[in-house]
Amino acid sequence: MEPGASEAAAAALGALAARAGGRERLVLVAERGAGEAPPRALLEGFARDLFAEPRPPDGAAAGVAEKGRRRARGGGRGWAWCPLAFVLLRGAASGGRAVRELVRDVRGQVAPWAALVAVLVVLRAGEEAELEAARLRVEALLRRACARRRRPALQQEALQAALYRPGSPHGAAPVRAAALRALRAALQLRADRIRFQERLLLTYG
Repeated sequence: MEPGASEAAAAALGALAARAGGRERLVLVAERGAGEAPPRALLEGFARDLFAEPRPPDGAAAGVAEKGRRRARGGGRGWAWCPLAFVLLRGAASGGRAVRELVRDVRGQVAPWAALVAVLVVLRAGEEAELEAARLRVEALLRRACARRRRPALQQEALQAALYRPGSPHGAAPVRAAALRALRAALQLRADRIRFQERLLLTYG
């Protein structure tokens, strides 16, 4: 990656997030086992890497909302204000029923037009082909679990999966690229929804 490319991509993502309401509206959710505490260090490190920021002083906030896994209850959307949610998963082996339930839980908390990026956390070196196959598998699972019928191509674009390598100089670059694609699609879906609601008001108002 060219020098400064990470900073430019991070700035582009920050500007797009500002259009969507600000970084504080982004949500991070991490997969964890029963009885485990939320992996706060991983979430904070990811938030810094995503926006290409240096490590802050101890105790400083990461600038996005951090959440452990939360199951939707009562049919409400607890994060209806969230335009983009990241779901951090445990490496290339992630997949199957647990991941499907987790992404559905998160999808149930955010607005119908919101973007969702599944992040496969790569903690050990592995074959690129194997890692890419895992990413494609999770992305397909995400889209099957969460895509809606209206504007299917745009809906799928708002659902992405990417690899994240903590500690690598450009370890968050694939996530930034996926987040930009997903958030652009989500903002288009939001605009379409607003136009549709305005037409309804003109018709029935």
